[in-house]
Amino acid sequence: MTRSGAVYDTLLGRVHDEIERRDDVSVSQNPHAVAGMIAEVVHAYQAECTEGGQRPLRNPEIYIDRLRRFVLEQGPLTPYLADSTVSEIRIEDDYIEVQREDGVEICDEPTTSGELFRLMDRLVQESTGQTDLSPESPMIRCSHPGWGGLRLSVTGPPISTSGVIGVIRKRRLKRFTLLELVERGSLTRPAAAFLWALMQERPRILITGQPYSGKTSLLAALHDAVPRRRKIRSIEAPQELPRVNKNVSYLEAQEGVPGQELIDVLVDVLTKSPWIVSVGEIKGEEAFYVRRAATSGAGFLATLHAPSAVEAIGTLVTAALPHSGARNIGARDLAYMFATNLHLVVHLDWLDAGGRDPRELHQVTAISAVVAEDGAGANWRLDPIFERAVIGKPMEVNLANPDLGSLTELVERQLPDGVSLSRIIEGAWDPWA
Repeated sequence: MTRSGAVYDTLLGRVHDEIERRDDVSVSQNPHAVAGMIAEVVHAYQAECTEGGQRPLRNPEIYIDRLRRFVLEQGPLTPYLADSTVSEIRIEDDYIEVQREDGVEICDEPTTSGELFRLMDRLVQESTGQTDLSPESPMIRCSHPGWGGLRLSVTGPPISTSGVIGVIRKRRLKRFTLLELVERGSLTRPAAAFLWALMQERPRILITGQPYSGKTSLLAALHDAVPRRRKIRSIEAPQELPRVNKNVSYLEAQEGVPGQELIDVLVDVLTKSPWIVSVGEIKGEEAFYVRRAATSGAGFLATLHAPSAVEAIGTLVTAALPHSGARNIGARDLAYMFATNLHLVVHLDWLDAGGRDPRELHQVTAISAVVAEDGAGANWRLDPIFERAVIGKPMEVNLANPDLGSLTELVERQLPDGVSLSRIIEGAWDPWA
């Protein structure tokens, strides 16, 4: 660390101690008093340096201004949090990287590891109301209500040995629609119309892909396609979906809080007669409850990190297996269970285009029917309905008459006379024409 960085951290510590000690300096109620106190701390440090024969600060006003920005605003994060073109802020030790729609930007404003740790700790405390970033709770994921909604993922010591590691993702406030995804090139019009048709009923769809592949955007677009008279119970931890659909109940599970974990909220939601249950991300025990959600009669939507559509069922089994022992269910039985209770797997990927925001470049690469099979070999298969052989290439129709079991008849009852799923898949009809 440079001398200026070490001096700044020292002054930051003294300012923090003064705020804690004095009753007359409240950041929220008396910012002018706080600003004056900061100047007093810096000038006192100057006097100490002069009396002790040390080199004083060359320009104390720079330190005063920087400390005021930290205490009264958000320090070097201030302009990025307020900038609508910034989608994500990434922090590591004393380094800040910003994702804009058109590329990545490196913050050139001076900062220190200590300053960024304190900033992330403050955001966490504002988010949770009590939890702080400490050796007892070094890994925290939470939502912050400010700046239109932030999703925080923070890791500190002792887990991180390279200072604080943090990702601040801004919640998108706009409504996503299937037609918009067509305009972006993520879906073809027949593929979007097919998904729209399924959402008129209660499908069970698993959305897969790697980070930044657009899973949440597609989930939001599927929500938007559900008839307004139908109720969706949406569960996330933390929440990322924009609150824009009045027929969606948005629930945010609290990680690490007994009785409020995602699995607890999911079990509770199933008692409330939902038309569709939506789970923001399946990671653990809640995977086992996919079947319970499906057999409840409700539709089911969920996102899952998986490298390909083919690996989706295996990823679900891996997540659920540790929690199935007491029920005496093995991996093969779990795979069959999931296959019998899912209609579709929709997989997404994204193009790497010179640092541009990957969420602006995602594409659906496969929409596949899940088919359970009896036999000694694999007891399920995926039948691609729409498929993109290579990311960036056109999406082709692979199967005009997919095996969706009873869902096909239920969906076609909701469609205009003479319209079938096969006609929609072939591009002969869509709801936006």
